[in-house]
Amino acid sequence: MSVILMNMLRTIKVKVDCPKALGLETLRTAKEIFDLHVEIAFRDRTWNKLKLHRACYREVRNRYPKFQSSLVQTVRDTASEAIKATKFRRFPEKRKSSGLRYNLRTFSLSGRRVSFSLLGGRCKCEVKVPKHHLTVWQNGKVQAATLNYDRKTFWLHVTFVLPDVKPIARGKTLGVDRGLMNLAVCSDGRFFTSKAIRAAQRRFLYNKRGLQSKRHSRSARKKLKDMRRREQRFQSEANHVVTKTIAATPGVKTFALEDLSKIRVRSGRKGRNWNHRFNRWSFSQFERFLRYKAEDQGKQVVLVDARFSSRTCHRCHAGGQRQGGRFFCPACSLRTHADLNAALVIRDRHVSSLSAPPVRRHGAAGRPVSRPNARRDETKTGFQDPGLRWSAKSKPWDLSQGS
Repeated sequence: MSVILMNMLRTIKVKVDCPKALGLETLRTAKEIFDLHVEIAFRDRTWNKLKLHRACYREVRNRYPKFQSSLVQTVRDTASEAIKATKFRRFPEKRKSSGLRYNLRTFSLSGRRVSFSLLGGRCKCEVKVPKHHLTVWQNGKVQAATLNYDRKTFWLHVTFVLPDVKPIARGKTLGVDRGLMNLAVCSDGRFFTSKAIRAAQRRFLYNKRGLQSKRHSRSARKKLKDMRRREQRFQSEANHVVTKTIAATPGVKTFALEDLSKIRVRSGRKGRNWNHRFNRWSFSQFERFLRYKAEDQGKQVVLVDARFSSRTCHRCHAGGQRQGGRFFCPACSLRTHADLNAALVIRDRHVSSLSAPPVRRHGAAGRPVSRPNARRDETKTGFQDPGLRWSAKSKPWDLSQGS
């Protein structure tokens, strides 16, 4: 059996002592070159890098002789990728102080001393690397870097390629259900509540409402920006702590998550308060953090179909009903926590996709086609049964009675 090794990329952010005037002039020049490539791309209706190079390179070199040739090519690539991403639906814009990409010709690293190109020459300086990044900084191979200017400070985002990690050969699958009330619930029974996160979000929202009425004031705008950054750091810290704990679970090879890529499209409008909470839900960041932390240990993260995962019984696979954080299955009388049931369903869906190949049949043209491997009574049975009604006397949510 062949073993596929994982190629891991890690990015470290460090502060650099760069001349402010020269650095900002370099970033402004990069913006002008970016805008020139975008105009030519819209005129010729192409995002092909070779065509853009032939149309713009000579003019750019004559207009900006101090701007290095390799930097011109990286700006051209950035413009081409931006246009390709938007498919000419809108005009890509680049801020005056937005990032500038470097390759190995324009950036070098020796120990803690970095050297990168600016207008008319190189900038060389020492950087301070955080202790928790020293292993990556010393053992990784430099691939690229990006220069950014944020809050009166220049930052370098250095990307490293780490040695391959051999994947774990054997291990179990852990289902993880993400939500608003609970940040994550694992199929092994662990709950990671989001109570502190929701309390902080309400506090930030209350404070921001008081400042938004004074947003025309310069100090109010500055406080709003600082508050937004503080909230983002708080959310990132919570996701880091939880994903690190989950990724370190012993005996686990695969982490199964719901595919929530289309959830914002399907959710619709459910009120102002709900939209506030839903739009601040950082489920994508949680997935990214868990994915790269799992790769460090030779594990993997997979996505499964999210449809009806919270309304399907993990024991009999029939349709059940959910009310708040509780789940009840009328087919097998299962009473359990809804998020825990969803985590078990996510785990079982991934395991069944590996062990049970799809049933194949021949179509009209004689070609084999796939058919869903699901019984008719396992689809939506019981989801909208009008006879399923509970009273206060029946107490269907007594979790001590179910597993």
